[in-house]
Amino acid sequence: MNFIDEEMMEVSRSSSVMRGAFLFFGLIGLLVMVWVGNIMIRALSSPLVSDWLAILAMLILVGGITIVLRAIELDFRMPRDMPIRFNRRTREIIVYDYPLSLNPFARRRADIRRFSWDDVQAEISKMAGYNGKAYLVRYSLVLVICTPGTGNVIERVNLKGNEVSDAALPGIWAYIRSYMADGIANLPVAIVRRREISFRRSLFAYMPYFDPSKEGSEIRARMGGLEWSLALVLIWFFWLLLPIGAFSYIALRCAPEPKWPTPVNEECHRGK
Repeated sequence: MNFIDEEMMEVSRSSSVMRGAFLFFGLIGLLVMVWVGNIMIRALSSPLVSDWLAILAMLILVGGITIVLRAIELDFRMPRDMPIRFNRRTREIIVYDYPLSLNPFARRRADIRRFSWDDVQAEISKMAGYNGKAYLVRYSLVLVICTPGTGNVIERVNLKGNEVSDAALPGIWAYIRSYMADGIANLPVAIVRRREISFRRSLFAYMPYFDPSKEGSEIRARMGGLEWSLALVLIWFFWLLLPIGAFSYIALRCAPEPKWPTPVNEECHRGK
């Protein structure tokens, strides 16, 4: 979390975004597009190719490059964090979001939404699929906004995602419910998220148990049998996860800090 007191708790969602992936794969895609474009230009120069085919091929190439560049831009422009605030006094949750659209040309900007805590439930979602080399599973803790007094779902808000196990997710929800009911009195000491950006932390962002620093040692000390089993599986993907982590450092350095509107900050004496 980012901060907590008797009135408000702000939960970070920075770990739910695989920062650096758009930049890493986008640059690879851009190099592929340039290579393909070079081949196409030489092929289309043949007198056997019609002008219409040449125009169509160039439009497809330009469209592909545009989509790749927009994906790279997303990694730079998406806020470093998209937190959620839980306000005990007003019994609201306030979501700082950055909606994404399937339309690559859609305007992107931060969006602030409010929901009543009394209308919020939670669920654990599971996504699984085969990427050609391995069968991957990811879990998320999702806030479910319902019509008042019913179980009819209006909207879902991802609170904690990109988890390789669902073991910790029920505990996160129990912590939030306890806080909203009784404040911080009966809660364990909160671990506040480190906000400073360092290359080392970014490099090991997706394999933190390899971090040789004190932070890595603390993470390894908290790991159980399930976490170590998952670590042994993910070690085979170090060739992919480490470069994505390195590119996440570049993306985070360029990305803006989230800025809450002044009225929202005025509701909390520790607003940031």
